[in-house]
Amino acid sequence: MNGKEFSIPLLSSVDELTLKPRSPDQFYVKDVENIESMSENQLNKLLDELSLKIKRSLCLNITQNDAFDPFFSILLKFSSTNRYSGMIDRIFNLLVTSIKSLIESVSDALKNFKNEDTIKFSQHKNAAKMYIFLLHWFLVQSKKLPSTTKSKPTATRGKGAKKPKKGEEEAEVHSWDQDSQKEQILSQLTTILDLDLYTIWRNNNPEEPFTDLIAKIGYFYMEDSASMKNKSIRASLNTLMSILVIKYGQLTGITQSLVHFINKHEFMITPSAELVEHVTKTGESSQLAGNVIREIGKTSSKDFERDTNGAKNISSFLIELAERIPKEILSNISVLIPHLDGEAYQIRSAVIQILGVLIVKVLSSSESSLETKESFLDILEERVRDIKSFSRSRALQTWEYLVENKMIPTDRDESVLDLAIGRLQDTTVHTRKCALSLVSAFVTYNRYGPILILSELKDRLKLEQAKLKNMKDEEDAEQNAEEAKQLKVVQILTSASKFVEKIHSSIPIICQFLASKNSTEVQDAIDFFVVIHSFGIQEAQTGIRKMLALVWSGEAPVKEKVISAYGDLYLTIENPLKIAKNLIHLTEGANLGDLTSMEELMTEMMKKGRIAKGVIQALWDCFSMKVPKITPLESRGALIVLSMLANADPHLVKNKINLLVQVGLGERWKEDAYVARYTCITLQKLVPKDKEEKAAFKRLNPKHKLFENLSEVISDQSVNQTNWYGCAEQAISTIYALSENPDRICAKIVQDLATNLFPSLNEDSMQQDLLQCSVSELSKFFFIVGHVALKQLVHIEEIQTELRRRRGDNHDQKKTKENRTAIEEELGVHAAQEETETERLQAFAEREIIGNNLIGIFGPAVALVSSNAGKKFNDQSLRTCAVLALCKLMCVNQEYCDKHLQLLFTILHNAPEPEIRANIVICLGDLALRFPNLIDPWLKEVYSQLKDKDIKVRKNSLMVLSHLILNDMIKVKGQISEMAICLEDPDPRISDLSKLFFLLFSKKENNVYNILPDLISNLSTSCSHESFKNIMKYLFSFIKKDRQMENLVDKLCARIRTSTDDQSNGIFYCLSLLNFNDKALKKLCENSKLFLSKLGDNEIRGYINSIISKSKKFAKVEMKDVIAELEAKVNHATEDGDPEEETKDAEMVTPKPESTASKRGKTRGTRGARGGTARGKVSTRGAKKNTKVQSDSEEEMGYDSSSSDGEVPQKKPTRKQVVESSSESESEDERPVKKGASTKKVQTSEEDSDSSESEEEKPKKSAAKPKSKKVESDSNDSSESEEEKPVKRGATRGRGRG
Repeated sequence: MNGKEFSIPLLSSVDELTLKPRSPDQFYVKDVENIESMSENQLNKLLDELSLKIKRSLCLNITQNDAFDPFFSILLKFSSTNRYSGMIDRIFNLLVTSIKSLIESVSDALKNFKNEDTIKFSQHKNAAKMYIFLLHWFLVQSKKLPSTTKSKPTATRGKGAKKPKKGEEEAEVHSWDQDSQKEQILSQLTTILDLDLYTIWRNNNPEEPFTDLIAKIGYFYMEDSASMKNKSIRASLNTLMSILVIKYGQLTGITQSLVHFINKHEFMITPSAELVEHVTKTGESSQLAGNVIREIGKTSSKDFERDTNGAKNISSFLIELAERIPKEILSNISVLIPHLDGEAYQIRSAVIQILGVLIVKVLSSSESSLETKESFLDILEERVRDIKSFSRSRALQTWEYLVENKMIPTDRDESVLDLAIGRLQDTTVHTRKCALSLVSAFVTYNRYGPILILSELKDRLKLEQAKLKNMKDEEDAEQNAEEAKQLKVVQILTSASKFVEKIHSSIPIICQFLASKNSTEVQDAIDFFVVIHSFGIQEAQTGIRKMLALVWSGEAPVKEKVISAYGDLYLTIENPLKIAKNLIHLTEGANLGDLTSMEELMTEMMKKGRIAKGVIQALWDCFSMKVPKITPLESRGALIVLSMLANADPHLVKNKINLLVQVGLGERWKEDAYVARYTCITLQKLVPKDKEEKAAFKRLNPKHKLFENLSEVISDQSVNQTNWYGCAEQAISTIYALSENPDRICAKIVQDLATNLFPSLNEDSMQQDLLQCSVSELSKFFFIVGHVALKQLVHIEEIQTELRRRRGDNHDQKKTKENRTAIEEELGVHAAQEETETERLQAFAEREIIGNNLIGIFGPAVALVSSNAGKKFNDQSLRTCAVLALCKLMCVNQEYCDKHLQLLFTILHNAPEPEIRANIVICLGDLALRFPNLIDPWLKEVYSQLKDKDIKVRKNSLMVLSHLILNDMIKVKGQISEMAICLEDPDPRISDLSKLFFLLFSKKENNVYNILPDLISNLSTSCSHESFKNIMKYLFSFIKKDRQMENLVDKLCARIRTSTDDQSNGIFYCLSLLNFNDKALKKLCENSKLFLSKLGDNEIRGYINSIISKSKKFAKVEMKDVIAELEAKVNHATEDGDPEEETKDAEMVTPKPESTASKRGKTRGTRGARGGTARGKVSTRGAKKNTKVQSDSEEEMGYDSSSSDGEVPQKKPTRKQVVESSSESESEDERPVKKGASTKKVQTSEEDSDSSESEEEKPKKSAAKPKSKKVESDSNDSSESEEEKPVKRGATRGRGRG
């Protein structure tokens, strides 16, 4: 090289090295080899020669042109070497080996250093610059190669494409891509920087391009995600960069590069934080940390807002950096605080979390920084009210972090807890979750102790305050010190009481979380109640009791969480007796819903094996009162729990029948009727639920002591009347469940009671006998008569089912399927025989129970008392029992039902007692299932109960109608508008039930869509305007299909002309609720003549304008003309003052400009011109091409092309076809058939709502209709939709009997 200086060029201008410089001391490339034309052998030969020239001790020869020029030539045409396998690996290995040799050479030279060796050091310096330049150039060029990176995305192979050969994927991993080689390169660069470069550069620091080049090699690896996953590579990079920063002044460049990498790559967050930490701790310098923080701090908030990914990465980096080097962050926090006022919520959230980290890690022990800590806490309080939910959540999380580390001053507890409780009602789920977690943390890490029972705290506070008052009365020096201590105790107890009161105030809010749609929020609420229960907070029982209902949740995680929570609360104690008492106490104060949910919970726990045998035995001991100090109430609770557990394992009761009879049906039940009731419920669990096991179940002998005691319970007249009914009901049910001959036992009971009440049993003297009877005894007798009749019917049906099963088994044994003739199978002879036999048995059962039996004798007496004949039976309890018995007898026998149905509805209409009306409504639901043809004409009366003054009656009516409609037992008629009005019921339970009904109703086909037009007409005149809006807003949320919206526009517009002002207002409001697509907007424009006359009303005009403005926001280019046309029509109608002229103008055809579309419309008929709209120039060929496709699709969809497209006119339908189509789409087509067959009806889906039949098919179908009269219905039912499904009489009747 002869002392020539090598200047490191930029890679973008590397060709300048081939130009001869002006200075003779400047090195340049003299000979560029033609690498592209070389064969593999020639290239290998060139590399062989090159390796000999720079081998080991000859590594300094790189400064000669005969060594550097070949290297330069290869890298200049680097891509051409890739065509030869292993060539690039060889080039790389040669470079790495030579650099290693250079390091050894420089090290030896420095050991033998003499002042006169400056020329030799010049050669070392140039060699170092050349090797580093070549290495960097090689890495950059290798990155450009398509097959050299491991992360190269593989192309998706199509069908028939060749699979890659073995070894192809492995060939992509070259030597420079291996982690070991990367570590070696970084290690060599670190070694070079550790050398005494000051001496080699002749008592000067290396020039900046040289250190920049080394830094760029480090950056090269930093941008590689695979390299950053390797801890060894990251450690080597940290060492390299720290030397560049501390020793060679690369602070600015590395700072800017780090910030750039963090912004660009998410994987650089942790490595960058590690690097800054390494430089700070090993170099004992915070310059890099300060520079990076200041570089981030000076970035404008708008830049962060534009680059959301970059802002997210920066925020994560700052948080991690604060965790690693908090002191350096605190020193530069002043540049980050201003970002709290910026728009980038990610940076705000990061600063919030950083403040919490600084308080815990830096400001916790330093008293001098108390002012700074207080200012940070003020900021955190303020940020809980941040405008962005993410920042609010982060502030709450930071407070939770401070609570866990006990870093909140005592005087701030109250204010922060208030903030957390306030955020429990935040609008976003995540913020509420964080607020709940913070409140839970306050309880978990409280400063007042493990027991937080408010009553005990207040009692203790009163005692301590009294002590303090006594101390103040005595004056003494020593007493003053004691007084100070006592004052502190009083302050702590006062704070503790306030703290627990605030937790109590949050519980009603958190209970609402249990009803959340978000399962995570529900589970968090469950965890919260478990936590506060462990601290003895009394109000926790409120939430724990409400958690019970979640055992029915359809979401498996929620159900599992509830079961797990109750297990943790009540089953984690080692003492079985304590566990038993815990379960007993859970039954105290529980209502029917709680007990039902608890039964499901106990069943699930029993199935999972969480109830130990010792606990079950302890429950039996508590029930039999063998446990000392057990109360009768606790004994009853143990029986309730045992009945629940028996639901999962009936064997628990099998060996305890005698104990149950002796204790539960002994003398105790007269003092506590509930004991007898739950004893009966427990005994009923002996009957298996499985059909096969139930058939094999062996019933008890009628002479068993059990039935003697049960008969005594039913016949006893000394028990409190209120408690007796539930007890007697379960006793009768137990007799029918367990006895071999329940009818004989119950017949004797009824006969004995009747003999005492009616000695003559004469129908003529029945009324006189009834008047002489005791009201209490007669009420109980009617109750028994009704319930026995019902249970006897169920019992006979069970016998029928068992007979059919046995007959079927015998039939299969005697006659196989091969013996049955094909004709018998086809005609269903055997099925008909079985059906006939079933009907015979059914008629026999009804006749025997009502007609000839003892119970049938008292049917008239029940009706007589129910009707309050002569106003002689005015006792409410008596009439309630009589009406209930009447309902049950009507459910048993169709003839009796038909005879007294008028009486039942008269009682429903006139009865002043809400209990009677509520019972009748439930009975009507049962009758509708059993005898649908009898109840159908009376459904209007059932709907009218939705307006009853009593909440219970309204609730029962809504539940019964919902059940019948959702199970297709009754047809949806015009009265469904009464159910819609229930959406606005003042009682939240009724409004919630109504919402649930419509939610389930909407899941079936197009139910809500079909009823909407009639609902709008009915509700717009029958409820307030505000209620109408709320109801429609809820119902229209179920209209999501485009086709439904398009058809609704047509249907609603058609009703406008004949509607009243209130109805028109309602229709336009409903139109404004729709999300108009292109077709819907066209339909609205085409129907504009129907509503322009109504635009004189300001409110209606506002609705139309809102539709237009919404459509403009999302309109496509081709729709702008339609919107403009509609807007012009509206404006014209609004400006015209004469309403009659408005109507005339609306009915006239508006002339269109002479465009291509309009000319084409004229040539194809006036109808096409009238239906079309100017849409710009349209190709005639395109219109012809689309004609066939459009007409076919529109014929299937069932609407005219002129109304849907406006370009291709179709043949105008005749008036007859229009009427037929209208009748098919607006009303239903009921077709009665022969007696005994199911009533069927033409049903159309959403796609067939406008008839899809051809003109030829319609007359055929019309002719095929039977000439039978339709069943007349109310005028309100005339607008039933075509998609309603009537009750199939045969099927319904069969279900009712089953």
